[in-house]
Amino acid sequence: MEEKSGKLMLFERIILFAVMLVVFINSFFIFQKKEGFYMDEACTFMLSNNTVVTIPEIIEVMTKETTLEELYHTAFGRAYSINAWVSHEDIMNKYTVSPEDRFSYLNTYLLQASDVHPPLYYMFIRTVCAIFPSLDLMIVGYVVNIIFLLGTCYFLYKLGKIIFGGNIIGAIIAVMYYGLSFDFANNVTYYRMYAALTFWFVFLLYHTIIWAGDGYEDDKKTIKKLCVIEALAMLTQYFAVFFILPMFVLNIFFMVYKKKEIGRYLKYNVITGVIYIVVWPFSIFHILFTNRGSEVRANFSALSLFRRIHEFNSCLIPSVFSNSRRFFIAFGVITIMLITYKCIRHCMVDNDIRKWVTSTHFMNMIYLFVVAVSYYVIAAVASPWVTPRYEMPVMPLFSLIIVFILIRMITIVIQNKYVIGTIMAAFIVMLTVHWQDKIQPTALYNSSERVKYINDYTKYDAILIDSSGYFIEVELNFNHPKLYETDNENYDNLDTVVDSNKSYILYISKDNYMEGILKNLESKGFNMQKLDFEADYFKVYILSKSSVSNNTY
Repeated sequence: MEEKSGKLMLFERIILFAVMLVVFINSFFIFQKKEGFYMDEACTFMLSNNTVVTIPEIIEVMTKETTLEELYHTAFGRAYSINAWVSHEDIMNKYTVSPEDRFSYLNTYLLQASDVHPPLYYMFIRTVCAIFPSLDLMIVGYVVNIIFLLGTCYFLYKLGKIIFGGNIIGAIIAVMYYGLSFDFANNVTYYRMYAALTFWFVFLLYHTIIWAGDGYEDDKKTIKKLCVIEALAMLTQYFAVFFILPMFVLNIFFMVYKKKEIGRYLKYNVITGVIYIVVWPFSIFHILFTNRGSEVRANFSALSLFRRIHEFNSCLIPSVFSNSRRFFIAFGVITIMLITYKCIRHCMVDNDIRKWVTSTHFMNMIYLFVVAVSYYVIAAVASPWVTPRYEMPVMPLFSLIIVFILIRMITIVIQNKYVIGTIMAAFIVMLTVHWQDKIQPTALYNSSERVKYINDYTKYDAILIDSSGYFIEVELNFNHPKLYETDNENYDNLDTVVDSNKSYILYISKDNYMEGILKNLESKGFNMQKLDFEADYFKVYILSKSSVSNNTY
């Protein structure tokens, strides 16, 4: 018997490894198509690696050898090179780790305090950059994200085994479904904190369901583990509260219903909250007093629930329904049919409705469905914009739900789990081929127009006229030998900083009053030829003095 169990465990590990290897290879091929960074991704590396203050400088402020205002101006000058020519090497120093403080996280912490996100994901990015200082940033982001997402797949598998009652086929199919989905590809190639948040979501739900299955044992070690995961999630992204809170409420509900001791669980969560505020006090400012916090609160106040859910369905359908509205609708019909079938069977045929709804499996399904749907709905309402990133963390659970419902429906007519597994695997391959033929991840930035522009024009010096702090898009994506950065209030002196015998690339922020700037530059004797290519936040021109022909290019 033990030999048979050992062979089954070995078979399970081989199949799981094979599926995760396929997931990794598929994601790697997609990653290789990535040619650029979205502005927020550029922020990721600058806020992770830039050095704007040093510990001796902070000590000087504390000992009153210098003022806080002077330190602020010093830090600002290191972060933003306004009205100055900057070499590509100097620009990249802002996005890579300085050799002098490779494993110092002071600047990462302080820069995130000045932003609107917690610092943990940025610290992971900095750690990889510190260990491998010569590693290309494109690879750094992928390495960090794929580690978190493969970890997500592993715990999704373990969670799937619980949901499928120990059936490894169903659990592996769930991993395959998520790992080959558009959402996985989108998440792994988008270098923000959502891959890490996805991991903490699945990790916390798995351990919560394990704890619930053990009868909510009043065990210090287990409860501390749950609290640590909650804290790590909140140090990754504030949206973590949207899955922590539903789990917390369900835990309290079932503990009270089952007459379990809740004192230690409540106390440890309160202590965790206090420690979190001590470690990251800036969270209060970010949530209550920043524009991002105001946007989230305004969205809650608007109570536009159904409108936002409808809008976010445009993200959901590509993410885990292969960009097929027909599949999405068909799945909704199948779900209604399955729920109806189950209710009729347990109420009228087996007559065991009470036994069914009080079973451990039913409780596990409540955790899965309620937490997943709650996060999706709350995040849809709260999100500042309708974009896939805010719903990425719940997509592994939606994948598990989709696979569970489809397999349960197939099981009504086919009982052989290997046949079902084969059917589902073939279906997933078909879905993968379908979405890869129709759409591609949003942050690849590999259009032929963009690639041609980079090949033809980034070898020239460039001038950037910004207005909203979007300069980082140009800095990290377009590697000009030198870049002159100014803004819409200080660009008047361009004629004094350019060589009248040269031509330049000119980036003008789309937020600026374009016509006024162009007319002003023309009045100073500049020629501007608009290029067909545009960056996300900038229009692009060839700039030269009147004496220089545009045929230079």
